[in-house]
Amino acid sequence: STGGTATFTVYSNTSWTITSPALVHSYSTSAGTGDTEVTVVLAPNPDEVAKIDTGIVKDTYNINQLYLTIVQESFIVELSVEPDDDITFDNTGSSTYVVVDCNTDWDMEYPSWVTPSVISGTSGTTTVTFTAGENGPNDRSGTVIIYAGSKSVEINVFQPFYIPPYITVTPSAWTFNYTEAGKTFIVDSYPEWTGEIVSTGETV
Repeated sequence: STGGTATFTVYSNTSWTITSPALVHSYSTSAGTGDTEVTVVLAPNPDEVAKIDTGIVKDTYNINQLYLTIVQESFIVELSVEPDDDITFDNTGSSTYVVVDCNTDWDMEYPSWVTPSVISGTSGTTTVTFTAGENGPNDRSGTVIIYAGSKSVEINVFQPFYIPPYITVTPSAWTFNYTEAGKTFIVDSYPEWTGEIVSTGETV
């Protein structure tokens, strides 16, 4: 599949020509007289399908012709992502990375709330950093898909909800008269809260 060169010999007692099939990048010669060694050059096959093509070697008078069959193996995609475990981002935002190793060009699909440092790459090893910002009041999840040809790697991503801490007390102040035993107030908060007596001599 990576292409290269091969040689064959034409044996003839007259002049001859070779028709060039689509697979062939070039011949060292496509015409000659008598016995001749010919080198054929093929470019790499980028497709995951084997290819076959036929050239014709014939004499000048079109009386004799031979078929030259050329077969090229399919390209085998190799793709790996490490680590390929599920990713959980901090609810206030965080980053993590994976390493993509591939022997051809690759692309990526990802949720809109995840920001990758790169969204595609070429043959070789590439480090991709994923970042998620601060989340809102709902969990969010999705899938990152890294693919090349027929191969793909899926990574599930998740980020729990985030609500900034807050607390309100209503009313925020009380005045007791001498006959009152107590008062009621409302606490609205996230997350949980605790109360503390900061003066002595009273019971709450």
